[in-house]
Order: sequence, then C-alpha cells, then structure tokens
Amino acid sequence: MTVQTITKLLVLSAATSFAQTPAQLPSFEVASVKPVPQDSRFYGMAGPCRDAPGQLTCPSTSLRVLLLRAYDLDGYQLVCPFPIDRPYEITAKIPSGSSKEQANLMLQNLLAERFGVTVHRETRNLPIYELVVAKGGSKLRVPEKPQNGQPAADPSGRPTTILDKDGLPVLPPGIPGMRNVGGPPNGGPVSIRISARMQSLDALLRMLKIEIGRPVVDMTGLTGVYDFTLTFAPGRAIAGGRYGGGPEPNAQIDNAPELASEPGPPGLIAAFASQLGLNLEPRTGPVEVVVVDRLNSTPTEN
Repeated sequence: MTVQTITKLLVLSAATSFAQTPAQLPSFEVASVKPVPQDSRFYGMAGPCRDAPGQLTCPSTSLRVLLLRAYDLDGYQLVCPFPIDRPYEITAKIPSGSSKEQANLMLQNLLAERFGVTVHRETRNLPIYELVVAKGGSKLRVPEKPQNGQPAADPSGRPTTILDKDGLPVLPPGIPGMRNVGGPPNGGPVSIRISARMQSLDALLRMLKIEIGRPVVDMTGLTGVYDFTLTFAPGRAIAGGRYGGGPEPNAQIDNAPELASEPGPPGLIAAFASQLGLNLEPRTGPVEVVVVDRLNSTPTEN
C-alpha cells in the first residue's frame, strides 16, 4: 500500500458517511440466509462465496468473510467484538447489469436487514510495514531482453513456458507477468516461489498482501519494472490478511532473524531482505478500519 493509497483512504474515511439506511442501499432481488447445521458436512468447511452471472452462492461462509467482502476490506481492517465465524448458507439473485461495487452494497444491505449489522469507519494507529532498500542495495534485476529480439510464443500467440535452472516453469524474457509455484519441490519443505518478468513492486505487494497481513508503505523510490525471483515458506509471516482475524498482528511477523534460521526456505520478511535486497520494517501508522457496532448471530427468517 503506497503513501498515496493511505492518503486516499483517510480522505474517504472523512468523506464517507454510514448514515445510509438499508432502504437507501440497493438490494438483491431475492435472498435466502440459513445457518449451516452443526451436523452438516459443510459446518467445519467455511470458505468464500461463489460468483456466477446474476447469482451469489455461499454454501458455508462466515460472517467474517461476508463483512470483509461487503465492505471490501483486508483482514486487519475489520474490528468486531462479536463472534463471527459461524458458517451460513446464502443464495442471492443479483439484478442484471449490476457492478461488483453495487453487489457489495447489496451484501451490506443483506447484513443490515437479516443480521442487524451496523458499523462505522474510523482511523486507528496500527502496525504497518515500511518497505525500504537494504544497506547492500536492491537485488531487483533490469528486465532481461529476449535473445532473438522477440518474446517467445507458441503458434497461438500464448507465451511459451520455459524451465529455469531448478526445473521450475518461468515466463520467457520480455513477457510481462508473474508465475506463482507452490508445493514441496523435489520432496523438500513446502515453499512458494514467485518468478516475475517486468513487474513493479506494487504488483508484488498486491500479490502478497494476504501473506504480509498489514499495510505496506513503499519507501524504496523504485518505480520501474523489474525481473526478480522470491522463494519463501508460507505461513511464517501471516498476520491479519484478507481473511485474517482482525487488525492485531501475529507476534511472529517481526521475528525475521529467528525465522530465517529455521530449516528450509526463509520466511517472507527474511526472503525479501536476502533475495530482493529490501527490508520490511515494522512501524505503526494510520489505518482505516470498519468497526462492527452491532450484529445478531441469528438471522431473521427468509
């Protein structure tokens, strides 16, 4: 998250009012909301909703996920003193031609009408990261040029996948994009490997925002596009990500030196430093959050 993005959020926070009532918000044409029974095979499998043209289907989705989606939040931006992890089954018909933003407002309406949800926005001083260039300098590479002057492609025009020295798929030189490969390569520890061609730091941070779990203010001054590779152990640096538990950080996230000494791939923070020449330095700063003031865990009847 750039300085400009945080500034924009603060301006929106000052300008946005939650005085709208459910009657003033757009609504689904029809919606069914039911708690998932505890004896259902879906009860312990809460996950995201599924989108289809004109239809929102949530076979087993928690209020947490619904709130994050309705208000377009990352996990650290949701503050709720109530239990919100019970799963619900929801199906809703979306009016034809509705945008994603309109559908989110419909979901806000549904939460207000069926669960009695009321919220307000405020700005809190919370943990963030500042992304800075390490003392040894950035290790981001100038984009490699295609050997024959043209990007490699198959007869249909799609980029040809090539293998790197480790036998993992990467994009050819000159093809912008990022490849994300996960799993235990060669039977080793689980890792995530991101290979990038002609990508900005902002694109990388967007891809990793769930792993990072808090806002990032880019202070590097590196505004170009680069080739780079990043390999790290997932889960060693997760705080409140997109579907995280709230704005409070995981204490492990700032423990990079200790994490880096563990066997296998480094944690995300250590990987940034050793492989990209960039440091994610813990700070505190203003973050816009949505605070849930009221909700009923039992929805009104259909």
